[in-house]
Amino acid sequence: MANDAGNYTFGIDEAAMSVIALSCVRNQADVTSAMDLGVKYILNKKKNDGSFGNEYTTSLALQAFDAVSHPDLTGLKKNAISVLLKAMGEDGSFQSISAATHVMPVLANKTYADIRVICRKGTSAPMSTTTPGQPISFTITLQSTRLSPGTTRRFTVTTNNGTSLYYAMRELEAGEVGFSFTSRQTSWGVSITSLMGVASSSKERIYWQMLQSPSSPLTTTADKFYPNDGDDIIFRLVTYEGTLVG
Repeated sequence: MANDAGNYTFGIDEAAMSVIALSCVRNQADVTSAMDLGVKYILNKKKNDGSFGNEYTTSLALQAFDAVSHPDLTGLKKNAISVLLKAMGEDGSFQSISAATHVMPVLANKTYADIRVICRKGTSAPMSTTTPGQPISFTITLQSTRLSPGTTRRFTVTTNNGTSLYYAMRELEAGEVGFSFTSRQTSWGVSITSLMGVASSSKERIYWQMLQSPSSPLTTTADKFYPNDGDDIIFRLVTYEGTLVG
């Protein structure tokens, strides 16, 4: 808890979690001053490089900024995200599952307080809602100016419900449509390393971002995501800062 005008016993982590938690009840109670107090404390702890400590603490700080939705914090958030992305691996992963669970909500402009909304909508539910074993059809869309021909390639996948995105991609590759990809096993799942010969690169700081159309980043790896009938799964080649590679 805060004491002595914003002196948090457990530092930025506690201040950030307090702000995020208070954002859940701001429609039922006047918690604006308490949230402002937490944000002020966090801002006073900003490092010279734009971060607020390690990737865990920085991610929580940025979630707190998202919770208050203050436009003046946009620039600070952008700088801190740039620092966070320097810790990203070549395949877009982070050092551990724990680090990823802190960072990924920030990259999706979400906070832990949004979990209840996401789960209610079902947009991030790992399993398809179609009857098990029933055939489904979905689209895989690739977006990059490095693709040939054109900047967008689209493939239709027909498979059985309950098939992961990764295995559906293997089925697609085995067909006659000219689709190809490479992957590697990481400690927290299968990472897609190239599509149609266009590879992720730590040297260039680029990777294939996975989204569920229109713009929802996948919160798990390709082998743990289960498409629904009618889905459009987008692979977009972007920089570590999230800019489409031109």
